[in-house]
This record gives sequence, C-alpha cells and structure tokens, in this order.
Amino acid sequence: MSRPDIQARLELSLRYERRALDYQANSAELLRRGELAKAGEMLWGAFVSYLNAVAVLLRGEPLRGHGEVRKLGRQVAIARGDRELHEYITTAEAMHANFYHEFMGKEEFMEYYGRALRALASLRQTFIELREAILSQA
Repeated sequence: MSRPDIQARLELSLRYERRALDYQANSAELLRRGELAKAGEMLWGAFVSYLNAVAVLLRGEPLRGHGEVRKLGRQVAIARGDRELHEYITTAEAMHANFYHEFMGKEEFMEYYGRALRALASLRQTFIELREAILSQA
C-alpha cells in the first residue's frame, strides 16, 4: 500500500470514527429524553460507523449494506475471540429495526442498549489497534 493510499484510508477512517462518537453522544441524549427508538437508531449508526472505519482501513472503502455489516462484524468478533461481540451484532440490528417498528418495551430496550454499548467499546478498541498497526508499518 502506498503512502498516499495509507493516508487517505486513515483520514476517511477517522471521519467514520468521529461520526460514531457523534452518534453515540446523540444516542445518550435521546435516551436521557426518553426517546428510546431514536436512541437505538443512533447507537446502530455508531455501530455501523465503527465497522465502516475498520472496513476502510482494511479494504479502502466502506461497507455496502446490512449483509456486509454482519459479515465484517462476525469477522472482527472471531479475530478478537469475542463471542459477546458476535452476539451483539444481532442486538444492534434489532435496535435499528425497533426504530421503525417500536416493538421493544423499556426493560428489553435497556438490556439491548447495554449490550450495544459493550459492542461499541469492542469495535472502538479494534479500530484503535488496527489504526496503530497501520501507522507503525507506515
């Protein structure tokens, strides 16, 4: 990979990370206001943004659709040996569906929300480690 290509990937991945952090902050505010469906959708956006950041670092382009999101999420979970992350992919996607159909009660939503936050922490750590590995090779 050439130096300009590495730099472009790093810059784009950082934009996705900033987006993920913004979505996560928006999610916390929406949760505080009791807007659960919107809070879950923002968390889904953060989840996908971190996976896009990882995808950009690995392959130079973001993901295209839910199938690719699930596939990369599974690959990251396996690579990290993180069974919980693998399970939380479904959790995050359920929160996305809840935005449109509002089928979750508050108790169930809060359980899913906690799981999704743990998944985000794992994805963020994956992103940081991958970015550092790329920087050390550049």
